[in-house]
Amino acid sequence: MIKSFIRDIQLYKSYKKSHILKIFLDISIYMVLLYRISNFFYRNHIFIVAKIFWLLNRLLFCIDIDPGAKLGPGLRLVHPMSIVIGRDVISEGDLVVYQNVTIGGSNNKTSEYNGQIIKQPYFKKNVILYASSVIIGPIIIGKNTTVAANATITKDVEDNNIAFGFNKTKSNVTHNA
Repeated sequence: MIKSFIRDIQLYKSYKKSHILKIFLDISIYMVLLYRISNFFYRNHIFIVAKIFWLLNRLLFCIDIDPGAKLGPGLRLVHPMSIVIGRDVISEGDLVVYQNVTIGGSNNKTSEYNGQIIKQPYFKKNVILYASSVIIGPIIIGKNTTVAANATITKDVEDNNIAFGFNKTKSNVTHNA
C-alpha cells in the first residue's frame, strides 16, 4: 500500500511539476489515499473496515472506488467527481482518471488475459481516461492508450491507441502520460 501511494504521489508530482506541499493541498490525493487504505483492509479480509473507508470516500468526495478494485501504483484522479470504479477492475499502474468516468460492469461475462479470468476492464500501464468516458465489460485496454471524453468502450483496445466514440480507435504514437 505504501509503495503504491508513493508512486501515486510521484505521478501527481510529475504532472504538477511542483513542490510536494502543493500535492498534499490537492484534495484528490486524499481520495486516492482513502482508496488505498480501503483496498489494504479488503485484501486482508477486514471487509467492514474496508467498507468504512469506501464510505468515507463516497460521502466526502462523491466517488465510488470499490475496495476490491486492483489499481496498481500511479493512480491519479483529475477533477474527481462522480467517478465509479468496479470491484473487479484491474490496472497495472499509471492510470489517470478524469471526472464522471465509469469503469466496470460485465453482465456476468468473463474473459481471459495472461492466464487470469477478468470480469471487468483490465488496464495496462500508462492509460488516460478523459471526462465522462465509460469503459465496461471484461476487456483489455492497451498500454499508452487514451480514452477520449464521452467515449463508450466495450471492446479491447490495442497498445498505443486513442479510443473514442463508440468502440472506435486510431493509432496514437505521441501518447505521453
